[in-house]
Amino acid sequence: MKPIYESDESESGQPTESHNSDSNSASQTHAEPTTSSQSSWGSLPWIVLIMMGIAFLGFGSSAGWFSSDQPEREQNSALSDTGQVSGVEESTSVGAGFSESPSPSLAGPSALPAAGSSGSVTGSSPAATLPPLPLNPVPPTDGQGILDECRLVLEHLRQAYPESLEAKEVTARFEYEFGETPVASQLWNEILEVNPNYVYALRGLGDVATIDGQLDEAVRYFRRAVLADPNSLSRQVTLGIALLHAARLDEAKQVLSAVLAKEPGHIGAHVELASVLLELEEFDEARKHFETALEATSGKAELHFGLATAYRRLGQLDKAKFHFEEHRRLQKDVQSDREQGRRNYDDLEAMRIDVARFYVDTARIYLAAGSRQPAERLLVRANRMDPTNFDALQALAFLASQDGQVFEAIKWMKEVAKLQPDEYAYASETARLYLQAGQPAQAEQVLTEFVQEHPEDLAAVRSAARFFLEASADPDRAIEYGLKAIELAPTAESYAMMASIYDAAQENEKAIQALEQALELDPANATYQQVLALMRENATLEKIDQ
Repeated sequence: MKPIYESDESESGQPTESHNSDSNSASQTHAEPTTSSQSSWGSLPWIVLIMMGIAFLGFGSSAGWFSSDQPEREQNSALSDTGQVSGVEESTSVGAGFSESPSPSLAGPSALPAAGSSGSVTGSSPAATLPPLPLNPVPPTDGQGILDECRLVLEHLRQAYPESLEAKEVTARFEYEFGETPVASQLWNEILEVNPNYVYALRGLGDVATIDGQLDEAVRYFRRAVLADPNSLSRQVTLGIALLHAARLDEAKQVLSAVLAKEPGHIGAHVELASVLLELEEFDEARKHFETALEATSGKAELHFGLATAYRRLGQLDKAKFHFEEHRRLQKDVQSDREQGRRNYDDLEAMRIDVARFYVDTARIYLAAGSRQPAERLLVRANRMDPTNFDALQALAFLASQDGQVFEAIKWMKEVAKLQPDEYAYASETARLYLQAGQPAQAEQVLTEFVQEHPEDLAAVRSAARFFLEASADPDRAIEYGLKAIELAPTAESYAMMASIYDAAQENEKAIQALEQALELDPANATYQQVLALMRENATLEKIDQ
């Protein structure tokens, strides 16, 4: 019953990595400057302070190296009234395995509940003294032992928070994947008795109905999920797939066409709509949607098979033959990859990865309820079971930083950076932590190595310029990186940043010239106008004094 095309997608339908973005830094704790290695704000000319205020506006990934303020941690509710958590993505494939996680996000500090907060988990009471987690000192190595331990952990969670909808939901997902589907259904139905709009329970029951062959019932659950979360395009695509499986083709066409009307680039919707159109014998329209999907996602054997079918029915046999041969070639590659995967990745390893994900989700719930100790233990166990679990590493880095364990935070952040070597946010955070630890040389090394390996990364180049200006008191290096930023992006912002650097280096004429260039590119910028006027007046006064 799986659709022709399955992938984890963003709301735009583009295939995504499960971890991404500059804002995903596990710890955005700003570094305290060390007096031995960094210039103080008071030593900078007053004009630099003004310029610094304007030059870096909009540089979201170039956080101030001197800021010592801890970001406020929101004590968010784990779920909204719809049961939806902002930022949680889902697979749109129906009945293909339940992968959603409705518990509080571990993606960054703003989403982590504060230790000791209460009321963040639906139906929970303030955390009392909990019995120790039932984790063996030596992690189990066999599949049944791993599952038995995970089940005991989930029982511990539900005993601690018996009314928590999140605790019931994560248990339901475990039972769906590894236990008894009827138990999962019972738990999801219990959730709906409390919150009829809990979309994760609706999604879960829809998946259960799909694998049981109750396709019309699955449609009802997925439709309710759409009504509970009307802004989620992925849920609408899931409904479209369910309607296709139930042979309700006209409805499926209507739902998927509506998705594309809202988001023309939604690849998943193009693929599923093409499948519907094939069934409706609208072959040319199906071809168009398959072609659109193929342009964005080359190398998908299923898309070539769909095109081969469409072209054959259109009588264009040469094109049908080409796409069928491409399908067959890619299928051989897939088979080879699977055989290689079997040699390197067995079922036990897959189970360890899945259970690590459950431990991370369970840790989210403990954290939201203010029970930090079991949460940290689960995150460490998740890391041992799956060292590539990104969420566990990020959370451990953040919690260590929050506790002032800077070198522990650095250790975890380096592991995060290994998983995302092209993501500047993690190199930046590691450098900031080194500054907090009073090791500016290591901070500089982290930044400069990243820029050397990613010379086209504008955010990294700009941040390096700012580092050498603010934290390292090395205006020559700041000028070097500022000029690189202008080469990459000759914008008003880049020239304004350059003006602030030149002013700090007491190269007044060059500072004025840079800001004049910024004003040429952004002539309506009143701030640039006034600062330039002040800089010119200051230069005139200096000449008079001489």
